[in-house]
Amino acid sequence: MTRQHPGGQPATSRLSALVRALVGGLVMACALGIGTAAGSAAAERVGLTGATARLVPAVLVSALAVVPITLAVRRRGASLKALGLGGAGAGLRAFLTGVGVTAASAVLVLGAGTAGGLLRWSHPDPVLLAGFLVTNAVIALLLEALPEETTLRGYAWTALPERFCGTASALGTTAVFLLVPGASTVAYAATARLIRAEPAPIGIVPPGQDAASYLILLPPLRAHPRRGPDGGRPGPPLGRHPGVSS
Repeated sequence: MTRQHPGGQPATSRLSALVRALVGGLVMACALGIGTAAGSAAAERVGLTGATARLVPAVLVSALAVVPITLAVRRRGASLKALGLGGAGAGLRAFLTGVGVTAASAVLVLGAGTAGGLLRWSHPDPVLLAGFLVTNAVIALLLEALPEETTLRGYAWTALPERFCGTASALGTTAVFLLVPGASTVAYAATARLIRAEPAPIGIVPPGQDAASYLILLPPLRAHPRRGPDGGRPGPPLGRHPGVSS
């Protein structure tokens, strides 16, 4: 009997499932590298600074990641609900759950540190603080959360369970996740060279990151595959990204 994947289409071979998962990782790596390099260069050339300059590459990364995956899913005749992009109401509730969990964790940790005398607080400007948090949350959502949830926990994760068990799918998704940072540095370097922007070194992690720390912390912080092939919505992870990045 032919197995069905979440979109209702006949399952294909293991090789096809692996290829699709790798395609998800490749799209994310290219979007991150190209979008960051081109977006940063464009912002600099038009004289943008501060949050606006950071927003340009974030928007470009999201566009380069979400649009190709959406087209690929539509071409296969599958539903975008398989990626967790359907149902605004349920998605919003899941997103707020992620934000709430992250905020509660932050309050507990910071509260304990303050009570124990490990932290001291100045008198921050509420308006500046709110602006900082909102800006960082939006940029984190566009630069990391939405692209990753679409390409990796969405496209890659829904491909693997067609032919692999849950454990193998989770490990495979995490492995693809770990390949993305290094591949993105190649895309960044190539793009920077094409547009004659400032080059960046190629490595297994983004420039300025310690390789060991980055790769050790990446899986538990980012690579959280869903429980089943039809998964849940990506709302909680989407909500967690802005909170962690802020």
